[in-house]
Amino acid sequence: MSDVTLQTNQQIEKLKAIFEVQKHAFSQDMMPSYEQRIVLLNRLEHMLLDNQQAIADAVAQDFGCHPEALTKLVEIMPTVLRIRHVKSHLKKWMKPQKREVNRTLFGFAKNKVVYQPVGVVGNISPWNFPFDIALGPLTDILAAGNRVIIKPSEITPACSTLLEQLVSNTFEPEYVAVITGDLDVSEAFSHLPWDHLIFTGGPEIGKKVMQAASQHLVPVTLELGGKCPVIIAADNFNKKTVSSIISTKMIKSGQMCISPDYVYVPENTLEEFIELTRKSVKKMFPTFVDNKDATSIINDRHYSRLLGYLDDAKQNGARIVEINPANELANNNVRKFPFTLVIEPSEQTAVMKNELFGPILIVKTYSDIQQPIDYINQHHRPLALYCYTNKKEVANKVINQTISGGVCINAAATHGIQASLPFGGIGNSGMGHHHGYEGFLTFTKIKPIFEQAKFDGTALLHPPYGKFIHRFLKFVLGK
Repeated sequence: MSDVTLQTNQQIEKLKAIFEVQKHAFSQDMMPSYEQRIVLLNRLEHMLLDNQQAIADAVAQDFGCHPEALTKLVEIMPTVLRIRHVKSHLKKWMKPQKREVNRTLFGFAKNKVVYQPVGVVGNISPWNFPFDIALGPLTDILAAGNRVIIKPSEITPACSTLLEQLVSNTFEPEYVAVITGDLDVSEAFSHLPWDHLIFTGGPEIGKKVMQAASQHLVPVTLELGGKCPVIIAADNFNKKTVSSIISTKMIKSGQMCISPDYVYVPENTLEEFIELTRKSVKKMFPTFVDNKDATSIINDRHYSRLLGYLDDAKQNGARIVEINPANELANNNVRKFPFTLVIEPSEQTAVMKNELFGPILIVKTYSDIQQPIDYINQHHRPLALYCYTNKKEVANKVINQTISGGVCINAAATHGIQASLPFGGIGNSGMGHHHGYEGFLTFTKIKPIFEQAKFDGTALLHPPYGKFIHRFLKFVLGK
């Protein structure tokens, strides 16, 4: 047996042992108090705030280049804001709700809904947001009163190791634990009988996770990304709009599930869009190879994948516009290459078939706003959709005639950092939500409770059904 196989087997056994520990711990305390949950949320917040530099260093180590400010903006700040939002609302969310009772039949009986933790939750988190997506859902999971084990990506080993250290120093393993390891560990993870399983990644792996979970009828939340479209209406085509799209696209060099993937522009504005993109990129990234603000592509495989996409598009007749203000050569050592536009590629090209996840943006044109709407509806439902318009009727048309995980009007991706908004996809882009109140509900069993009064109206439901019950039914239902 090789050392790698031995280590994998050890991690799988460790995973199973922690899982049993958490199962037992939950069985001994199935309804943690508000105070208990707040203690855990406070620990999580302090863990993030006290280790900002270590987190930034780990992310930079795994990516090769990842701006410290960006790490704090997209890996730390969103989760801290989520924690604070949850803490400010948790007492209200936990409170049982009274529900209406049919007094005619049940007299003074009582109905209520109680919000109960589901138990032990698994979170398989991705490499592109190694802390935000590992710890953001943890906020909702802890708020709902659950235990959790996190499986971070093997593609970001420095982040995974640090995450394991921070969590073990902050939480007892019966509350929160991290298990690292390779794909075999991830597979074993997805086959456990969780009370809920959340996975963030691509649709193909998502299908396998869902299939594994189905063996135990485990409810799943899947965040699967997708090709997020942008529609620029003619009334709001300008420098500010283009800058908004490009600056969002360049977050993590496009390695973000809600990054703009393709943009529809009015056909008479194509050349102007290209020129405005040039200016926007030059302002933000006058250089890219040695620029510390330019995030590297995560590894050689993904770097080669992106270059292959561009070669395929070029060979199939697409117009390629490389935006390279300093005329630098792409550098494989630092895994960086220029921001690139792909104009009107064939539907058969790799850039159109796959989520890009890189500094490449597809540009398509339209003559009527219905064209991009129809195109979006003919393809998989995206995780997010962005529309730039100053006309309410145009915004409403796009919102009402398309289906997507989320929408931003005159912005891109900002819905993903709104602590009060649910985040999730639909169809090929995922299922279920986390963030905010809906995140709390995702990891909660909403338990309906009926409490009978002294007068037992349910006796009317029992046979034999004589004249009295028929008169009663006529009274309630009418003729």
